[in-house]
Amino acid sequence: MATFGMPTAADLLKVLDPLGAGLDSWHASAIGWGVPDGSDSTLWSGLYRTARSKVMGDGSSEYGIENAELKLLLSQPMDDLYLGTRQDQVLANACRRIVDSLDQQIIVSAPSGWRFYDANGRRPLDMWLSRLNGSGPSVPATPSHTPVATAATGGALPESASGDAPRIKLAYVGAYDHLESQPCTASSQVAITAGKSAYTVTLPSGNVPSGVTKVRVYRQFFNNSGAGDPFYWDQDLAVTAGVAFSTYTLTLTQPDALLRTDISPVTWCSALIIPATAQVLMYVNAALVTGVGRYSYPTMTDAAMLSEHNCVPNRTDEYHGLTGKNAHVEFGRWDLSGAYGATGPLLANLANEGAQGYLGGYGLSAYVVSVLDAPITITGYTATYFDATNPRSAQVENASGLSIALAAAAGSRAQIVAGGTKIYRTVTAMAQTGGSTGVLAVCGDALRNPL
Repeated sequence: MATFGMPTAADLLKVLDPLGAGLDSWHASAIGWGVPDGSDSTLWSGLYRTARSKVMGDGSSEYGIENAELKLLLSQPMDDLYLGTRQDQVLANACRRIVDSLDQQIIVSAPSGWRFYDANGRRPLDMWLSRLNGSGPSVPATPSHTPVATAATGGALPESASGDAPRIKLAYVGAYDHLESQPCTASSQVAITAGKSAYTVTLPSGNVPSGVTKVRVYRQFFNNSGAGDPFYWDQDLAVTAGVAFSTYTLTLTQPDALLRTDISPVTWCSALIIPATAQVLMYVNAALVTGVGRYSYPTMTDAAMLSEHNCVPNRTDEYHGLTGKNAHVEFGRWDLSGAYGATGPLLANLANEGAQGYLGGYGLSAYVVSVLDAPITITGYTATYFDATNPRSAQVENASGLSIALAAAAGSRAQIVAGGTKIYRTVTAMAQTGGSTGVLAVCGDALRNPL
């Protein structure tokens, strides 16, 4: 619907997924890092590292050109050539303007009075993703309330039969405008009869919850097609934590034409990012150390990384970042000759390692790391998870009586739980029959194909 304004989750994923789609082992093996030990001397960056050494010298066997004046003149350009062909710099330079454009669109399109702020200095893109996903640790709880509308005067709403009238939803906003809850249950439709032109809308009972600064109001268009039609931003009502809701009045007066069709209610985890895209965003934001450190990886800070609640890992056998390890994406490994060992996944960013943290796994799958002595049947597991109803309070799931076949060959994979409604945080126990040796990993399922 929106052809302007704030980027929707769908539009952002269409932009961001392809940025990470090509970042896999091929790029590492074709472009390289230009490391001084010569291990990637036949790769693109390695070849230009050699070219730089031919001109500038390497302090060992290669002395470079004799003309000292020309050598000094060429020093920075040769550094730029070498550094510009490293994997991280190729992607950062290619993608920086794209990411800057997304930031700019968010900044200039936000409604007047909306404030985004992150103590770690993260980009507007990350904060907008946090708002779309509604999964951050500071997001308010969903209002436990069903609003009731009453036709009133003083607005610009049209006369309407109840069957053509809009439904209304409310959400809570925390300290900043990207900290928004999921919306409450929608109101019923209420007719606007002759002489009426507005709605007054009930607010929740009791006092404004701690940390809540606004009630965000959404409604449908008049003459909508039903409960499934989209809701659009109408207004914010400023409130103060601890003050009774009964002291506030909420009135809807704006016609359809003034609704912001680019801003709809939060849909939990609707804009989760794949690890490869998270890595590209790290490259764009990272500081590149030059001089003595020019052969090292780029320096990451927490601000250079996506918030953990905006990213989910791939499966064990897929790409999970520049310094990502299997332990960062796995819930555990099981040597069938012993007990299952719960480990991860990585739930917090490790900036000093450039390792992205995750909200949790999208579904569950099992992957054979080393050949099993026989095919097995996975019969159960114990896990914790988040879902839309419990976006920040982990729930326990005990599954038994399953019959999920997993072949014995290394590389075999079986989906235990399809991704969709749950984000898994831990898997603390597994059960199987049929095997006694070999190793399998338990990991999330694939979020989506990035292209």
